[in-house]
Amino acid sequence: MPIRFPPAQAGAWLLGLVVAVVPLAAFGTLVLRHFYVLGAFWSDSGAIAAVMWHSGPLLRLPLVNGSASFFQYHITLVFLLLSLVSWLTPLSEVWYFALISGLAFMLPAIAVYWLLVAEYRMNRGLTLLAAASVSILFAFNGITLAVSRNPHFEMLIVGTGLMFLTGLLRKRYDIATLFFLLCLATREDAGFHLALLLGVFSILCKLNGVDWRQLRPVIIFGGSGMLYGLLAFAVQKLCFPGYDALHNVYLGSQTSPQHGWRMIIKLLEFYALDRGFIFLPAYLTLVWAFRARNIMIVAGFIACLPWALLSLFAASPWAATLSGYYCFPFIFALFWPLFGPRLAAQYGCTFKPVKRPVAIFSLLLLTSFIQIPAQYNPGHITLPESFYQLPSWQEQQKTEASLHELVLQRARLGQLKIDSGVAALDPGDYTNAQLIESPGSPPPDSIIYFAGGYQLHLVTTAAQMARLRFHYKIPGTSLRVISDRPLGGLADMIPVQD
Repeated sequence: MPIRFPPAQAGAWLLGLVVAVVPLAAFGTLVLRHFYVLGAFWSDSGAIAAVMWHSGPLLRLPLVNGSASFFQYHITLVFLLLSLVSWLTPLSEVWYFALISGLAFMLPAIAVYWLLVAEYRMNRGLTLLAAASVSILFAFNGITLAVSRNPHFEMLIVGTGLMFLTGLLRKRYDIATLFFLLCLATREDAGFHLALLLGVFSILCKLNGVDWRQLRPVIIFGGSGMLYGLLAFAVQKLCFPGYDALHNVYLGSQTSPQHGWRMIIKLLEFYALDRGFIFLPAYLTLVWAFRARNIMIVAGFIACLPWALLSLFAASPWAATLSGYYCFPFIFALFWPLFGPRLAAQYGCTFKPVKRPVAIFSLLLLTSFIQIPAQYNPGHITLPESFYQLPSWQEQQKTEASLHELVLQRARLGQLKIDSGVAALDPGDYTNAQLIESPGSPPPDSIIYFAGGYQLHLVTTAAQMARLRFHYKIPGTSLRVISDRPLGGLADMIPVQD
């Protein structure tokens, strides 16, 4: 007999499918456009796509990245699982990365939808359509958009973490444990973020009179996350001592301008003027908590204070300015007003009930869209166009085939340089010295690059200095070649008049 769902349940599942498909398709399209049209980042999205697809147990990076183990940079055990799964799919390296990226951006929407349907619809009169709309809005909140400007893998921490929290609230400890483990395996610091969230929650509950023993599941998960994080950092330090992300990105090798008071004041001013998509929702959440007399509403942002302080004193300018994926923990804080008060009520906390939580939460999401044009956008990923302008299958195939032919005919190109987008799509056929930004190498005879790539200024400068005068395009692609010699008949290239 066929399975029959009651109309309400069938409607919930149907809208849940919509909630899943919209961000999956949109962010997957963004990644494909990033690689095939705009030119991807060889050191970020290119490297990550390579190590999660058909990799060995040490997750060796491709030739252009130096062939070291990715574990030297991050303890990402989940990539071992993803690499194994990649052998079972017919997808190419880039398409597989686009799929995993889409899933990572999809999971937060699923978590919010599950939470709204299970916790708010029955008691608060929330319709399924409203729940789906708010969930999709959360998937595209301003902080998430900032993260998407540099496709990486931190959203997998967010997606699995939010699914864990929702499973914990629903007492689905099987689902919670699965996503908790996936979250920890995504990066060495993931456990710290969950531990801080659950730690602040536990302290507030204790101050509200809840016995520690009642909080046992929360404390077990939080403590496990903290212990795993410490263990992962210790293993990385012992087994892969060549690179220290904490030291290089945040602590620095010496006293830097970021640690001076003048720089700190400038950064705080920068946060206020250019990071409103993070701090305006934080400020309004604080106001909401004060007016509602319920500190649990703002507990998520309280848990993000250590990350904010670490970023404020960071040696890396991208970390210090919370640019790109460096702002990802604040998505947890944005989710918290829906989650925290419900979990607190479950454990018997007597905080004042929250009125109109979904409506106010929706307003918070809308405020996160402020200053979208000010977001750090090194790859020139335009929104919303990048969500629906999928490069055609013919363009993708032509781009891949052309790059392959250029490798086979590289002798005709002479001393060769490439931009980041070419290196990201073909990382195994070029060395780091052939990157356009690599100093100290002889002037190039030819340069392969993306017409709209973010390194176009470097290509133009190098071509002028080397006096390259033959300019070609490959029809049906965004690829361009500039050389000191005629290249007629190579990869269907046709001359371009400057």
